[in-house]
Amino acid sequence: MQQAVRTEIFVERNLDLSRKILKAIEKEPKYNGTQWYRPDAESDNLGVLGQGDYSWDEVAYNLNLLIESSFVLGKIERDESMPLIKLLTGPGHDFIGNITDDAIWEKTKEEARKIPGASLEVVAKIATDVVLKFLGLS
Repeated sequence: MQQAVRTEIFVERNLDLSRKILKAIEKEPKYNGTQWYRPDAESDNLGVLGQGDYSWDEVAYNLNLLIESSFVLGKIERDESMPLIKLLTGPGHDFIGNITDDAIWEKTKEEARKIPGASLEVVAKIATDVVLKFLGLS
């Protein structure tokens, strides 16, 4: 008798992928809050599948984290791997606004590495601090 082999896919938070997802949602006109949309592999309407070898599961996992952190207004459904998206929230716009510049993003990640497992909320606060220091306001 042959036993079924169960494969598990390991995914983890990926800050660079999260940044790409936020930028894609901000840029896509249909994520304006009027309807719910589910990203799909065929149209790749987030523009991140295939970039940096991100898998469907990695994109879904990181998008779920962005929703749970209130950067994206979305619906996580148990029977679907990819959540529905409606819009980028105010905190999501603030976060992506702070990390759009590559130099600021690299400095933010450098600072975040000092806190292993830092939450997305903490990374967003670090980004704000990096921007304020860059502007000489801190």
